[in-house]
Amino acid sequence: MKLLFFISLLLLLIFTGCKSSSMHIRVNNIPDNYTVLQEDDSSKIIFEMKKIELDIDPSMSVKQNNGLYKVHYKISINTTGFGELTCSFYDENNFLLYTSDLVKVTKRSKPLTFTFDDFIFYSTIKYTVSLKNENNSINEYEGFLNKPGFPDYPQIQFGPVITESLDKERVTSLLINLEMNTKNNTVESLKIIPPSEDFFWELQYEVDTETSLLTSNGKINFSDHKHYIENGIYIVQLSLGTLGIIQKPFQVIDIYGNEKGPNYGFMVPIERNSSRDRIELILNDTNHISDIELFLYSNENSETKPVGSMKTTIISDSLLKKDILSGIIDSEGKRVKLKYNENYYYKVVLTTNEINSLQYLSTSEMNKIIFYGFNIFNF
Repeated sequence: MKLLFFISLLLLLIFTGCKSSSMHIRVNNIPDNYTVLQEDDSSKIIFEMKKIELDIDPSMSVKQNNGLYKVHYKISINTTGFGELTCSFYDENNFLLYTSDLVKVTKRSKPLTFTFDDFIFYSTIKYTVSLKNENNSINEYEGFLNKPGFPDYPQIQFGPVITESLDKERVTSLLINLEMNTKNNTVESLKIIPPSEDFFWELQYEVDTETSLLTSNGKINFSDHKHYIENGIYIVQLSLGTLGIIQKPFQVIDIYGNEKGPNYGFMVPIERNSSRDRIELILNDTNHISDIELFLYSNENSETKPVGSMKTTIISDSLLKKDILSGIIDSEGKRVKLKYNENYYYKVVLTTNEINSLQYLSTSEMNKIIFYGFNIFNF
């Protein structure tokens, strides 16, 4: 009986001594805004996120019936402590890609892994992680994940919209310029999908083998209605093989604010009259015009190199021939000496300010112009 009492007393002293021991926690900051909490043997681990990593393995991409691959994304989260965790992942436009169920994390849990598959390649993924401690306090984290060595998101310039007269027919086109560092990854195709989404244009591109820089300068129009393009959302689609596809939308809205229907571009300048001393043009919406440029040719073929050009920011429907005669310069900026009483041909190009995120160019037909006078006075 005395022995049993002695053992009980000894256990009580040991338990009391454990409860009175102090807690020591060291906090170390590491890159990427992660926090590691380390402890002495007698301390209690606080529920914190330690690390989050993105892994993309192209060998796990699965080819679908449409010929495209679904990319397999794996995101691992390391934590210290225990509690309840939820997380969500978004693209760069805050479109939700994946959200987890509530996960209960034990003290000895291995890293948590979350996976999803998508046709789209995301060079950057935004994350939000919420951790709820046993005392109901909540720690929230947010940031961005990317995988080094994979393609950068392309830089794309839409526009200008060009309206020109070709063989007495008006043609409206949309220019698209693209640059992208592929980082030696394979690009299989570059497509532009119109608002109707019932066909696509395939654009040509070049990749510099030394810099891995992809460039493309595309010009698209509609074969069944060349005189206008369509307002609406266009999609640039880059196929990266087992890395899926990159898609970027762009909305085309015409100068009148229409989001759907035909977009005829900006009205082309028309010659109204040509007299001995001036040419007169029909111009519309002059408040949108930023500059007027006149290109001069020695013949009617606009594909040949022009003799020179003259640009002005003074917006007027009347151009004096003496100003053209003295203002024409070549590609090196040198004044061009023109001949009197010779047949020249010109076309006028109007450039607009940016209208609804797009710039417009419109080009007139070729017209004949003669500078009357005596060559002896042409210095």
